Amino acid sequence: MLENTNDKCKKDIERKLSTMIQKPTRILQCFVSNKVDGVTQSIYNNYKYMDKETVRYDFLYIHGKPWFATELEMEGSHFVEVPSLKHPISYFNTIRKIVAHGRYDAVYFNLSFAHIVPILAAYAGHAKNILVHAHSSSIDRKQAWKRLIIRMYHYLSKSVWNHFINYRLACSTLAGNFLFGKKHMLDKEFSIVHNAIDLGKYKYAESLRNEVRKELGVSPYSFVVGHVGRFSYQKNHPYLISIFKEICSKHPDSILVLVGDGPDKNQVQLQVQREGLSEKVIFLGIRKDVNQILQAMDIFILPSFFEGLAIVLVEAQAAGLPCLASDTTSSESKGSPLVSYLSIKDKPEIWADFALKFLSYNRSSPLRSLSDHGYDNRREAKRLQAMLVCMR
Repeated sequence: MLENTNDKCKKDIERKLSTMIQKPTRILQCFVSNKVDGVTQSIYNNYKYMDKETVRYDFLYIHGKPWFATELEMEGSHFVEVPSLKHPISYFNTIRKIVAHGRYDAVYFNLSFAHIVPILAAYAGHAKNILVHAHSSSIDRKQAWKRLIIRMYHYLSKSVWNHFINYRLACSTLAGNFLFGKKHMLDKEFSIVHNAIDLGKYKYAESLRNEVRKELGVSPYSFVVGHVGRFSYQKNHPYLISIFKEICSKHPDSILVLVGDGPDKNQVQLQVQREGLSEKVIFLGIRKDVNQILQAMDIFILPSFFEGLAIVLVEAQAAGLPCLASDTTSSESKGSPLVSYLSIKDKPEIWADFALKFLSYNRSSPLRSLSDHGYDNRREAKRLQAMLVCMR
């Protein structure tokens, strides 16, 4: 009789374990944007190659659903709008209620600076696990006084929020140090998760290069300088325009292609006009075919004040482009010999001279090297998936 009882208990435990294995690990992703920014893109890139029967994401957004919402809703994900911080009580209570009712295995915050309010809201909603993923290494605000205020809030949040966080991720060592501090980067609950991409989409093809140039109205023989990024303080567009002006003075048959949008776009356009470069600078706005636009370029320049980990730099390398970046950019973005670094304290002429070294070169895509450095999103997605499953 006892033997039969033990067999029954064993079968019951096996049944429960089987149910747990079959049930997806449910993650609430906070927050995604309706703009094609690096953070939202990296969230999508990772989730795209996860097994939806193993991990299931729901998403919170503030200003409009992201561009991939319809696709993922068809796969079972839910998208819920949250009021902006202009309405702090409503913002807090909405997050708290969603977390409480959703009973997620983890609430996953993607942050550029320490932000204690949503963390406390998730904690108040009795989140089983709270995970924070660092995506930046400084504060992206043009006005110095705004940077100072946010930095003060950042350090205040850092001083208390580690009591509420269970797991910490970062796109780079720089980003991890900025958001968590070196002490917490030594914890077993900390991991680097790269901003990986679909490498094959970016592989260089000369026929596509010629086709895209034709669409843009650019000569096959012009030297094309490229940049992809939000028009904001972080990306340092005024310095980029100064570099391009020097390039044009030394090599007149040059074109600058700018992809992106943002609060500083009008000011950059005015600078281009003042410098007499209007006929040489192409503003493409937000594009979903960045992988193709990169084919038309000859060099990619990224003179940012800071970067957590520049996903566009990885994309440019995958397209076989020589890349010139500021030395304030994380060196972990370098997944091949194509990347070189200079200081934004240098005169623009120094950057221009270096860029013009690539007027002629044999172009090919170092996809294997990038994959070996952790930038293949099929591999990185599976690695992140395994981490999330272990949180149950």
